[in-house]
Amino acid sequence: MKIIFMGTPDFAVPTLDKLFNSKHQISAVVTAIDKASGRGQKVKYSAVKKYALKNNIPILQPNSLSSEQFKNDLINLKADIYIVVAFRILPKKIFSIPQYGSINAHASILPKYRGPAPIHWAIYNGETETGVTTFKIDKKVDTGTILLQNKIPILQKDNVGTMYEKLKYLAADSIIETIENIDNLKPILQDEKLASKAPKIKTEMGKINFQKNGKQIIDQIRAFTPSPGTYIFLGGTRLKIIEAEFVSESNTTPGEIKNIDKKQFGIECKDGTILPIVVQSAGKRKMSVVDFMNGFDISQFVRIDNE
Repeated sequence: MKIIFMGTPDFAVPTLDKLFNSKHQISAVVTAIDKASGRGQKVKYSAVKKYALKNNIPILQPNSLSSEQFKNDLINLKADIYIVVAFRILPKKIFSIPQYGSINAHASILPKYRGPAPIHWAIYNGETETGVTTFKIDKKVDTGTILLQNKIPILQKDNVGTMYEKLKYLAADSIIETIENIDNLKPILQDEKLASKAPKIKTEMGKINFQKNGKQIIDQIRAFTPSPGTYIFLGGTRLKIIEAEFVSESNTTPGEIKNIDKKQFGIECKDGTILPIVVQSAGKRKMSVVDFMNGFDISQFVRIDNE
């Protein structure tokens, strides 16, 4: 089968790699245009472009997905199917070109968590499993008919970083399985009653509200680690909480700092105490709470800021 692959970040690379090393032919990859970033405005290639260059795969980088030039370039490549992983929203005149349509791999069990941040929101909401759904792209984002779903558990030790790694390889396996069985799969309509959204994550959403219960706070920390991070303010200084544990207690005062000893401190929440394990001060490396307290006098604070 002749394939055009569309993707940009490293999440898409395992799928591209698996397709490249399969019996199928990749006619081209479509990826984001090069961007200049950093102090020296050095041009950076997407992870997908780097892979394509290394393996001599033709590359398309359209400024506009709606342009006639891009459409004609795709038509001339005569691919049987388009595979899309972590890419932009395609217009109908593009996703409808190939015989088998355009197939997307999405990191959730659709119709749950439609949108750009499904892994974050699954962990934030305390889900115990997630997975990858392959589906036919339609006009509306993440609403197309389901072809295949593969599920994996979300372990208590998992955060968005570990699940991202697991799911990018599951996406690769799921796409291969979908292509190999494309003629036998029966598309299933998504149940709109079960749909939920996974909107873009913003930095300010990482601020911890200690009026919540302990499980919610731990899930938030897991969902925002390593990026964009959860945080508190101590004396006007932002402190990221990268890892923590929860101790259930009664009669707590949310936001109050509990001086436990020279190696540990806690912050009271609705139903107990959050005990930071790994933290990171602004502009510094992440460190254990023991190392943090060696250079920071927590006893000067009674409660966190802005509570």
